Amino acid sequence: MSMLNSLGSFKRYMATLAGLIALPLALTPALGQEAAPNEAIPARVITLAPHITELMFAAGAGDKVIATINSSDHPAPARELPRVGDGVQLNIEAVLAHHPDVLLAWAPTHTLRALLPTLSASGITLQYSQPAVVDEIPDEILRFGRLFGTQETAIPFAAELRQRLQALRALYAGRPPVSVFLDLGDTPLMTLGDDTLFNSVLALCGGVNLYVDTGLPAPQVSAEGVLSRNPDVVLVAASVGGSMRQTPWKALGLPAALRNHLHAVNPDTLLRPGPRLIEAAEDICRHIDEARQ
Repeated sequence: MSMLNSLGSFKRYMATLAGLIALPLALTPALGQEAAPNEAIPARVITLAPHITELMFAAGAGDKVIATINSSDHPAPARELPRVGDGVQLNIEAVLAHHPDVLLAWAPTHTLRALLPTLSASGITLQYSQPAVVDEIPDEILRFGRLFGTQETAIPFAAELRQRLQALRALYAGRPPVSVFLDLGDTPLMTLGDDTLFNSVLALCGGVNLYVDTGLPAPQVSAEGVLSRNPDVVLVAASVGGSMRQTPWKALGLPAALRNHLHAVNPDTLLRPGPRLIEAAEDICRHIDEARQ
């Protein structure tokens, strides 16, 4: 989910994802190994997912990013970087023209697998970053710090994020579970189901995903089904400055909406496994706890 920059692109990406044949990440090059004494630290990096761009800047290695993809828009300096594609389709000529040392990608897509011989012949390393749960975000920052020699920035920032996660667990430990529905839009109505990242955020404070039992990462659902399952809290994906234009839950009589447990969340912060997800988690946990009162 980290490749989206709008709900529309999220849905297009999920349709593409269904057709990908991904290599197990265990078979990809290890990320975050400290450089050997005689090994040069990579100086030219292209990021192929917006969450990776955010992680690079968080680790203090943003100045090593020489290009990225269309949806990388945070932090602000990332908006000025050259673009080499949309994360699914890449302009290989543009990639090669930047002479990168490393490509950092989210998943081994068909496109990347097909490019492996070209990248190898050009001396370009391809590595992956895919935090599966929220606790792996600080780990990735530390890995980037080791890989790019920016530990002085990465270590304290990762420690701060871990402290914030621990604080959430301590604050909400032992409280009753609260069911949560995430509304990703109504054309068609989609949500997250068996998505380990989103579910790990909810677990910080006793939230339970209404559709975790589907076995699908991003299932299509119906308004009738949501009404039948009757969540305690509804989170509606809405970009900053945007309005909640999705299914009118109050008009449909959903009890959570009538009790004002309907909250907007920024999909860019919620669905990208970067540092801002922890800020989103703090907000979501407050909404969940309000529903317990």
